[in-house]
Formats: sequence, C-alpha cells, structure tokens
Amino acid sequence: MQAHNDRQEQIIRQVREQWDGVIQTVIATCNGNQNAVQQLEPFLNEMEQKEEWRALIGVLRRIVAGERDALELLRRLDETATIVAGDALRGLGVDVPIAGQDDDDDGKMMSLQDLLSRVVVACKPDAPAGLTEQLHNVSLGMATQPSLQPELRELGRVLNQILSGERNPDLSALHPQLVEVVRKVLEELG
Repeated sequence: MQAHNDRQEQIIRQVREQWDGVIQTVIATCNGNQNAVQQLEPFLNEMEQKEEWRALIGVLRRIVAGERDALELLRRLDETATIVAGDALRGLGVDVPIAGQDDDDDGKMMSLQDLLSRVVVACKPDAPAGLTEQLHNVSLGMATQPSLQPELRELGRVLNQILSGERNPDLSALHPQLVEVVRKVLEELG
C-alpha cells in the first residue's frame, strides 16, 4: 500500500512540475495580467487541437471566464487534468482539497455504508454540531481527488449536493449500484 502511495505522490509531483507554468499563467490571467492573457490564449488554442487535452483546456477556459465551482469544474476530468485544474482553482483562493493529502488524522478509511449513514444523520435537523461541515469536506475531497476512481468522485459530488439540501440530484453519471444506495439515502431523508 505504501509503495502505491509513494508512486501516486510521485505522479502528482511530476504533473505539478510539468504544468506549473500553465497553472501560474491561468492564475495571472484571472488576476488581469495582460502578458499572461497573451501567453495563455495561443497555448490553449494549440492544446485544444489534441483530443487528450480538450476536457482540461475546456475547464481552464471556464476558470479564466470566472467559474469557480470546483465540484462542477473537476467533474469527469482524468487524474492529470484534475490536478492541474484543482491547483489553478486553489491558486485563485477556491477551497479544493490538495491531492495526496488526507484530512483523516487516524488514517482509517470510512466504509461506504458508514459514510452514507453519516450523511443521513447530517441532513437531519438534530445533526451533531460540525458533522455536516465535516461531511461537506469529505464529499468535496472525494469529488476532487484525482487518484479516486471516477465513479467514487461522482459519488462525492452527489453526496455534496445532498448535504447542501438537494433532494433530486442528477444520478446519471453514477455506477448503477451506487445509484441504488444513493436512492436509499434519499428515501430515508424523505
């Protein structure tokens, strides 16, 4: 397990090194730096011609245009694109969990059933103080964690919406088994 984590951290570090100039240029562009604007546009136009970079370039363009919803922007991006776009958003002051860092101090993983049970409790009027905020952070972390499987990232996005009060979230991108468990959560919340 440690070897996998070390390898994952190495990949994340390499992506950050390779894309740091682009990330900094996106941030500078968003902050009104005209030199950065002139540098960024030709790069985006060139990279957009390559199929494997279209999704990332589309998200970077949305960030430059002013979008800041991390859950929506990072949705369905691959690992590399999630790291790059997430770092650009963080550079603009958006609260996006940092890839490779765990919020959980004791290192224990929460089971899916435990997570879903806690979401139900957090959505009730008598929820323990701080639980909803804690689970917002957990679900946001899931949704924006590049090393997580896409279906679990999507689950994080859906759970974040439920914690925000949405009772009819879009489940179309969820794995069918996850659709079933989320529907049970929604039924419990009635």
